[in-house]
Amino acid sequence: MLFIFDLALLLAIPNVGKAMADPNMIPDVLTAALGSGFTKLFFAGAMISVFSTAIATIATIVRMIYGMARNGQLPGSGFLTKLSAGTDEPLGTIAVAAVLSILR
Repeated sequence: MLFIFDLALLLAIPNVGKAMADPNMIPDVLTAALGSGFTKLFFAGAMISVFSTAIATIATIVRMIYGMARNGQLPGSGFLTKLSAGTDEPLGTIAVAAVLSILR
């Protein structure tokens, strides 16, 4: 469904080259075609999808790093596999995944 919306948005832009140069062109086209309420809803949905994708990606990275460290395939396996006493979460692995995600 999102592909259809993206295609419709692309067809609604009168000059794609100008739209690429002007960061306000896409919000302006959305507002002109669908109204400001839908534009706000669209951007809220886009932000939610970006954040949920980031959370899922970090969770996957943590699981991969922890699994590889548990099997002794990474240096610093002792630090990466140490679980916190209160929550049984690999806080070292979470910290490493967060740093790697920020540096990327």
